[in-house]
Amino acid sequence: MANPGQDRRLRRLTTLLQLVLWLLPASLALAPTLRADFIWDDFRQVVRSEQVRRLDSIPGYFTHHVWEREADFDAAEGVRLYRPVFQTALALQYRLWGGASAAGFHLGSLLLHLGAALLLWSLARRWLGGGGWPAVAVALVFALHPVTAEAYAWVSAQTDLLAAIGLLGALWLLDRLGGESPARGGRRAWTLAILAGGSLLFGLLAKEVALLALPAVGVWVGWGRRVPLRFQLPLWLAGGVFLLARMAALGGLEATGRDLPQLIRAVHHLPILLVDGLRALLTLRPVGYRGLAYEYQDLGWWVAAGALALLVALGLIAWRARRIAPLAPLGLAVHALVVAPVALVATVPGWGGFGRYLYIPAAFVALALVQLGVEGTRRLRARGGTRAAVALAVAAAAIYLGAQQLSLRQALRSYADPEQLALGAIRNAPRVGVGYELHGHVLMDRGDLPGAIEDYRTALEYTPDLLEATTNLALALVHTGQPGEGLELMMAREAQRAPGPRSSYVVALALLHLGRVDEAAERLVWALQRAPTDPDLGWLQREVLVRHPDPVAYRAWLDEALADPGNADAAAVIRPWIDELAPGSSNPP
Repeated sequence: MANPGQDRRLRRLTTLLQLVLWLLPASLALAPTLRADFIWDDFRQVVRSEQVRRLDSIPGYFTHHVWEREADFDAAEGVRLYRPVFQTALALQYRLWGGASAAGFHLGSLLLHLGAALLLWSLARRWLGGGGWPAVAVALVFALHPVTAEAYAWVSAQTDLLAAIGLLGALWLLDRLGGESPARGGRRAWTLAILAGGSLLFGLLAKEVALLALPAVGVWVGWGRRVPLRFQLPLWLAGGVFLLARMAALGGLEATGRDLPQLIRAVHHLPILLVDGLRALLTLRPVGYRGLAYEYQDLGWWVAAGALALLVALGLIAWRARRIAPLAPLGLAVHALVVAPVALVATVPGWGGFGRYLYIPAAFVALALVQLGVEGTRRLRARGGTRAAVALAVAAAAIYLGAQQLSLRQALRSYADPEQLALGAIRNAPRVGVGYELHGHVLMDRGDLPGAIEDYRTALEYTPDLLEATTNLALALVHTGQPGEGLELMMAREAQRAPGPRSSYVVALALLHLGRVDEAAERLVWALQRAPTDPDLGWLQREVLVRHPDPVAYRAWLDEALADPGNADAAAVIRPWIDELAPGSSNPP
């Protein structure tokens, strides 16, 4: 006679074994992220951020958009984001690690990623059955997916990890209200439902993408998991609270401009993006940085029409397969809903990335793929092909995991440091200028100005409208003894786009090198009024004060210019220099 207690202990031991069998190899395979450096937006959001250093900034995160209190908001291309939980997580980690520790922040990302995988594994155990072994496959597919490495190998993408944890946590709680569970009614049921709403709100305050999946997962938990509709109300209430908070902080729901040409480009990008995302999830490639705006802009409308037809066909196939694989339509629906808004962001030049947008869809696509595999194996065994089914399953798993590991190594290498990020972008799109621009930045920081000039010229050859490549190319030309060419380049760019503090710095520096000191001084006063704390402008103003051939006359002109009330901010910066400046000059920053 079976011993119930012994059976329970055996089940617990099996569950623990399954957990170890995916969690341990996943942790080991992803451990190289702990040696990675900061890259890309990490420098703005962690290394240089003044806000993240102070815990008293946290309340302000809930009333302002992400970049509002940072000095270099212009670098975000004007896209406004509301993600207070994400910013709070960065501030807490900054305090925990004692500063901008790359290893510490990457450890935080790894723990968050494994936490999301743990929630998915727990859901898969309930949804897929099979003694829990299909759930192990789901966890490995999701945890080690190389394309979504952008989310867990890049610190600034912790926002996607937190959003996924909020959404999956809400599903984990709600799922306990379905079927024949004793939690279907009473106080405990409502406690679980309210906690699910809180979990979703947590995810939404990290990134709004979790809200987009709500229609699909709501249908699934109601139809597929038999969760009564009334217990889903806290989820929708959480969505409403989030929208109200976001509207109050951003002054509306819009995150970026939506003129008609941009909307037309977004419509063009949408089916291409969705098919591109599915291709990446299924083929495990490409990995690394991608500039979607530049990659998609030259694809014709016939490509978009073909992608749309393919999506419709996949939708019909998933719907027809719903009886044998009900997670297939769920996976496709979540992918479409979550990724679709990225088509608008993908129209913004300079807004990069790809894999992080697929992080939440990857969880549901992994569930669907494993369910299809399990069902196919079961049907083959039912027809008497047990050995064939086992051999096929083992071969498929071995091929997939082998390909996954090879691609994962390349993915982790692509996010190891700024140079590898740039080289990965060049591999992904060798005829798009973004990768060469990023590599030029690396060489510029390294002091290799001739190499940077070559990269920037290549970048502008492929993508002429790269603003930062133009500015840095002009700056490198000035510092390598070609100020006339640098000035000509910047004046041509300012004829197309209004001047700003950064372009004014390069123009003024070129003018100073050409001996046109008065012109340099006029441009500097204009720029300092708009960016009085810019350190480059500050250094250059000191240089002008030192190098002017008639310092007495120049200082008199400055006094007169700064007397204008409109130049009050610039006056507050420059007047102390006039009074205290010692002879000599410094090296440029």
